[in-house]
Amino acid sequence: MLRSLGSLIERQSDRRIRLRWFSRDEFGRLLAASGRARATVRFADRSGQPRSPESHIRRLEQLDPPNIAVGGVLGARHYVADLDLVGVPRLDLSQHCPRRPLDLGFVHELDPALKRVDDPLEPATVIVHAVRHAASLFSPRKGGLQWADPVECLLDLHEAHLERQGAQFLESLQRRRPKTS
Repeated sequence: MLRSLGSLIERQSDRRIRLRWFSRDEFGRLLAASGRARATVRFADRSGQPRSPESHIRRLEQLDPPNIAVGGVLGARHYVADLDLVGVPRLDLSQHCPRRPLDLGFVHELDPALKRVDDPLEPATVIVHAVRHAASLFSPRKGGLQWADPVECLLDLHEAHLERQGAQFLESLQRRRPKTS
């Protein structure tokens, strides 16, 4: 997917990448392709007493599973604190697994009441997305775990049908990016 962005991507010497510019057309194409490119597994609570995303985060910090990053609403708020969001509807996690399938064993340890749901219309409380590119692009997070990169967070917002917040998030990121000559 990154290759398709061509000259919009600037590769840095430390193997990181930076988005030079992102047009609305390119963003629309990225959103359209993200469903095919991202493997996503959704989980819902079957106990009738679902835990909050914040509760799941505290438990995840104790478990400290490898290659897991916090994305979605929580990740977006990390990058843009004044994002217009009330509450956290679900917990989006990204797992870096470039050449292997998702390892979902940690989900049962996180909460045994979480069961996989395949119906895209059924509400889910925990969502795990596969990050397939070679470098995770995750950022360190205080308390353990990591933060998913901003593009993953943006895709999570749109997948959660938070389009207005996704647009606000993208605009904030564009305003903060350094100017290139």
